[in-house]
Amino acid sequence: MQIYSDALVVTKATYDKTNGLLPSTALGATGHVNPDKSPELRTFLFTYQTRFGNFSVDSFFASEGYDGVKIVAELLKRCGEDTDCARQTIISQPWNGVSGTFHFNDKGDADPIMGIVRIENGKQVYEYES
Repeated sequence: MQIYSDALVVTKATYDKTNGLLPSTALGATGHVNPDKSPELRTFLFTYQTRFGNFSVDSFFASEGYDGVKIVAELLKRCGEDTDCARQTIISQPWNGVSGTFHFNDKGDADPIMGIVRIENGKQVYEYES
C-alpha cells in the first residue's frame, strides 16, 4: 500500500510515533534540506535539541520558523516600517538560512525548498531535493 499526502511529513519521529508501522513505501514531501548535506541545518538541529529537547513537531517547522524570523528581523533593520522598501528588498536577493536558500517572487511568495522523503529501516532517505 502506498501513502501519498501533501501534508505527510515523513521523518524518523513520524516513524517512531507509529511504533515502526509506517510502511517503507510511504512517501512525503518535506520542507527542509537534507541535514547530512547542510552543516548549517545540522548545527541548528543539534542546538535546538540541546536547548529544548526533542521536537514536538517536525524539525522543518522549527528551522523554517527560525529562518522566517531572521529574514523579518533583517528587513526591519534595513527598512524600518517602510513596507515598499521591505517588499523590494525581499524580492531583490536570495536569503540564506539554516533551511536552505530562499528566493521570493515579485508577489513576495517564497519558492519552496522541498524534498521527497521515505523511511527506510527507520531512517529518512531523500529521494529528491530541490
